[in-house]
Amino acid sequence: MASEDIELYDCDHEVCNESPSPSVNAENDNFEPVIIYRKDKKWQRAPHARCIHPPRRILHKNGRAVALSYFNIPHRFMHYLRDFGNTMVNSRWRWITLNLVLTFAILWLAFGWFWMLIAQAHGDLEEPTRNDTCSVGNEGFAGFLLMSIETQTTIGYGSRYPTENCPEGIFMLCLQMILGIGMEGAILGMFYVKMTRPGSRDSLKLFSRIAVICQRDGNLCLMFRVEDKRRAHIVGTQLKAYLMETRRTSQGEYLENFQTPLKLEPHGLLLWPLTVVHKITPASPLYDLSAQDLLLKKFEIAIVMIGSSDSTGQMTQSRTSYTPFEIYWGHRFKSCVHFDTDQESYIIEHDLFNATEEVDTPLCSAQRLEEVLEEIQNTSNGTFNSAVPSIPTDSVSFVLTPPSTSPGSPIVFFDEILETDV
Repeated sequence: MASEDIELYDCDHEVCNESPSPSVNAENDNFEPVIIYRKDKKWQRAPHARCIHPPRRILHKNGRAVALSYFNIPHRFMHYLRDFGNTMVNSRWRWITLNLVLTFAILWLAFGWFWMLIAQAHGDLEEPTRNDTCSVGNEGFAGFLLMSIETQTTIGYGSRYPTENCPEGIFMLCLQMILGIGMEGAILGMFYVKMTRPGSRDSLKLFSRIAVICQRDGNLCLMFRVEDKRRAHIVGTQLKAYLMETRRTSQGEYLENFQTPLKLEPHGLLLWPLTVVHKITPASPLYDLSAQDLLLKKFEIAIVMIGSSDSTGQMTQSRTSYTPFEIYWGHRFKSCVHFDTDQESYIIEHDLFNATEEVDTPLCSAQRLEEVLEEIQNTSNGTFNSAVPSIPTDSVSFVLTPPSTSPGSPIVFFDEILETDV
């Protein structure tokens, strides 16, 4: 059955109120996780299913962190004001636009009021026809507001303007020009940073929606795909992966969302879609993970990609994450790059970026697989040790060749039966 035809129950469903199935460790227990098979757009529950709560995400697929709430922070509002630039850049566009409109409106109204106070103190409102007035063409607050807008925007219609008769008017003109230019420069820089930073949808296009676990060169590997169509990470590309799960120390302390780095194989140049590989070795935290554990455990694998754009030189970081429900066991990615001899160029089929195909993969963990291989290697004359378990009917077959110094040694077909309850 294809993996895209499998979904999991939400535990608010009525089937979750039923009594749980017997223990997984019980004898002759036919345990099945909560799986719903989609047939003709209808949902059917697997028999004897048990409710599994989906893991709580730390990172969304678009790279944004989940909503965090901070409490008991002294002078919290002042922290945002001291870093006002980052506060505005991280805000939504509606708040940035509102801040822009309010800033200009307040500045225009304030300096219009200042111009009117100067004219009133100098007596220009009582005798506007005098030759020594501080400004010309203003008879009320509306006129001074227009002069404030014309001064800051350097429009200059010619009907109203300040004169050299008032030193305070000259000072007010210089002050408004300095504040206006500084404010416009800050807002322009803020808009530029906001527009050039990667958006939420960019992370969805950079990484594959799913990850897979299959064998490559005899080793179980965790694999996912990356692609940089915008060339925002083309220079100095770095990829990092972290396993985040609750861990218990030897002293009994529980570490919530403990992060363990995953070693990634060298990925090469990011010229086209690449498949990034994490080889599951004894040093990997996934060494004891089996196909059944993938449905039962709660963890999250976070992926971080850091690089610089070749056009602007701006460094960018993009993130995504994979939960156990987004990791397909026994699948591999289809090839999406091929060379076209007619066009003499490489063709990238983006429709196949997330496409996978099923392959024969052992359902046991990498640790148990290595133990079985060692048992086979220690067995002579093609006979297996009695400690090897019996062969069930629903096992996954794969071919193993025992080491031999003589040429033409026979190929041994071995059906691995380990944790095949999945």
